[in-house]
Amino acid sequence: DRQGHGTWCAGAVCSKEYGFAPDAQLLSGKVLGDDGSGYYSWIIAGVNWALEQGAHVCSMSLGGPGQKTSPLNLAINAAYSKGMNTIVAAGNEQRGRRDRVADATTPASSRYATTVAACNIQGQIAPFSNWGYCLDIIALGVNAEGLGLNGNSGRRMSGTSMATPYVAGAFALERAQGRTAARAKKVLYRQSQNTREASSVKEGNGILKLGGKS
Repeated sequence: DRQGHGTWCAGAVCSKEYGFAPDAQLLSGKVLGDDGSGYYSWIIAGVNWALEQGAHVCSMSLGGPGQKTSPLNLAINAAYSKGMNTIVAAGNEQRGRRDRVADATTPASSRYATTVAACNIQGQIAPFSNWGYCLDIIALGVNAEGLGLNGNSGRRMSGTSMATPYVAGAFALERAQGRTAARAKKVLYRQSQNTREASSVKEGNGILKLGGKS
């Protein structure tokens, strides 16, 4: 990791200081270049690698243009059928737009991915956070504190990238209880807390809750 983005996200899953699932075993797969860009084929290879390694949960804070039938989405759908939950970022391009931005991106538009939007600590959906029919759940993604490079802590970042690993950590805890990919989804979606949004395209199933706490 040359930018700190991946380190922050990994820490939100399973670091002792910030992680939702600090006892989880982490598999780290680099699917983009040092500049944060790359090819969809690299990401697909990463999804397949994670599945081959026996991963129960795959967290991906990345995305780009693509429809439901994109090769990356199909790879995620196939992985779900084999028992792996893939948690993905909705993206950060909304900013006042009226169209369903998340539905036109991959892997956010994957049918079987869990697509995550971002909110602030008060539970308000971030203005940058993409939404659409594919949105499943919301988590903290505004000024969130986490790990920095070189062992530093206390780095604050914003984005749906930050919200995604929180949800991945919650899935890791559910899967550790022996729940299937489908059952883990049902449990976390059912526990989620509604926002003030009137439409599911903007809040999905609501804000992530774990153990009775949001």
